[in-house]
Amino acid sequence: MNQVKEKLINLKGFGNPESNFWFVGIEEAKVPSTCDIKKLKDEFDFEIRENWYEKDLKNIRENKNMDGYGHGITKIYNIMAKIIIKMKAQNNVTPRVFINEHLFYQDGCNFQMNLFPIGRNKTSDKISKSLLNEFGFDDDNEYFSQVKNIRFEKLRGFIELKKPKYLICFGKGKSEMYWDNFKDMMFPNKEIFIKEDLFEYKIINWDSKQTVMILTPFFNNNAMRDERIGKLVELMNNFKTIMEIKNG
Repeated sequence: MNQVKEKLINLKGFGNPESNFWFVGIEEAKVPSTCDIKKLKDEFDFEIRENWYEKDLKNIRENKNMDGYGHGITKIYNIMAKIIIKMKAQNNVTPRVFINEHLFYQDGCNFQMNLFPIGRNKTSDKISKSLLNEFGFDDDNEYFSQVKNIRFEKLRGFIELKKPKYLICFGKGKSEMYWDNFKDMMFPNKEIFIKEDLFEYKIINWDSKQTVMILTPFFNNNAMRDERIGKLVELMNNFKTIMEIKNG
């Protein structure tokens, strides 16, 4: 496996992996470059979010008055911030302030990984053959096959190593294919999830800890309005109580 492909397959995510709030997406909303991947020093990096993508976190933090929430990717940050604010009962903090002061920092309160490391501007876009070749893949069949056979196992091992309290997987198309990918990544032997509202969940029992894995609709304002965010937080708080009772 060449170096750039190995770094791409091994990339775990962005932010602080020691935090309790982990978010899992399908893929990035931007197309990466091989130059960016070559700059990676480690398998996870809190600075990637700041520096790689235009109109992303760096722009939001540097332009405090910018109307950033019109961009699709900043809506995702807004929803992440609202979830954590509600979980921490910090109702006097606005999402913008929370993003500027806490989201994705090295010692921050969240981490994000994506199942598929090559992003697209839109899910309907095809990954170009030339880009796949740059990363060392013959075609998209080889890319998707190696992601599912190699990368999924690496992500699963990293989750088991860090054992976050909350593993929140967001993304759902017209079919169940996105959620099936989340399930396959964590449970290749096809475990059963419990349905509640528009969510599905399963508690993962480790030796001394538990993780609750929750599948949610995609993080946009149509699917995750404040009412549904409130339902998600209520679900998470129920697990928090259960885990505290079990762990004494």
